[in-house]
Amino acid sequence: MKATKALILSLLWFHVNAWAAPAELKRAYEVKSGRTKNNVLTRYAREFSTACFHIQILSKDSVDDIKAEKEFCEIEKIAFNSGFADVQVLNISFQGEDVELTISFSPFFSTEEIKACRVKVRNYEIGEFSCDTAQTVWDGDSHATDISDVYKVKSGRIDDVLVRYIEKFYSICFSLQILEPGSWRVLSEREFCDVNGKFFGSDFMDFNFEEVVFTSQGVKIVASVTPKFLAREEIRNCVIPIKDTKIGELSCGDAMDPKNREALLIWP
Repeated sequence: MKATKALILSLLWFHVNAWAAPAELKRAYEVKSGRTKNNVLTRYAREFSTACFHIQILSKDSVDDIKAEKEFCEIEKIAFNSGFADVQVLNISFQGEDVELTISFSPFFSTEEIKACRVKVRNYEIGEFSCDTAQTVWDGDSHATDISDVYKVKSGRIDDVLVRYIEKFYSICFSLQILEPGSWRVLSEREFCDVNGKFFGSDFMDFNFEEVVFTSQGVKIVASVTPKFLAREEIRNCVIPIKDTKIGELSCGDAMDPKNREALLIWP
């Protein structure tokens, strides 16, 4: 993710002044972007209150320009929302011509199944969606989702509070939003561009958020940090307290050994 986002930022940096206003994010639940074969900029997107997901192909000149999009709502002619008790996309990655998805299918009267699935992306065409040995070609009309400048979105609950984490193209900052369930109205929002008075962009050689977890203590983040005058990666545990609609300050702990990265993802 770190290398991919750096490449995207460097390739698209000079187009920032041509951009439209910030995207309407009202219904975005999860967004992830990457590059498939032939350097095609591809985006996965899912909204609240739907089991469907979208695959978009974006222009190399402007991420406002969606070259192709398809919505996927079923597998083997079984609808996600009516044919299963639950369908959850557990992981998304971009490999060769494929957007690879790990999906949990929970039938109504059977045990959960986790399947390796994929969507074919060839140049600017979105093709097949398949899971394991089953294959289905999707030809239905698609409906664009308005997330033009969003790179990554992750959402979760902290007690009864619905929280959304957002990263955008061209920005070193990230934002947190508190949403009203059902209407998805933004009750409060805060942008974070620095920690302890140091700006992510100018006071560090590199500052990336590798993992975001929603816990009872707040939004917890594993950050990969390279200080400006110390060309060595550090890993820090960061936290932002959430109380009702109030979003607290970002604080990060002491530097830790990057070799222990996996252990840091296990939160108390």
